[in-house]
Amino acid sequence: MKNQPFRPSAEVGDGKTESMRIVRARRILFAMALIVIATLVFEVINHNLKHGWQNWPWQGVRTILPLFLIASIWRGRNWARFALALFCLAVLSANWQPFVATPQMMEKEQFANAVFIVLVFVGHLAIGLFALFSPAISALIEYRREEQDMES
Repeated sequence: MKNQPFRPSAEVGDGKTESMRIVRARRILFAMALIVIATLVFEVINHNLKHGWQNWPWQGVRTILPLFLIASIWRGRNWARFALALFCLAVLSANWQPFVATPQMMEKEQFANAVFIVLVFVGHLAIGLFALFSPAISALIEYRREEQDMES
């Protein structure tokens, strides 16, 4: 039977707090992945079906890169959380002007575009903030590192 990785339960009582952080981190990472996938699906339905598939390579990169970084965070790579936050910052800066123009889109009855821009902006803002500042994700990364140290 495989040895269980060390968990610093003396610092957090009986270890339940740490395991809850790991569960919370898993939920946060799952929600991040859902936001990225929902953004792609909404863009495909809203934009590609009306205007064609010429942006598909960029859409693929914009979907695969954050999913790769989320998976890297799950495997305990601390650099991935900073790379994901930088990616989200780039997405936010690229979508700042359309986000500010959302009221004008609503006046012109471009509801789908306005919803998409708000989804992209708010979703990537949440992803970037959680990647940087979530104690649950920090606990998960530390847990994965200790798990890897025990295996080697």
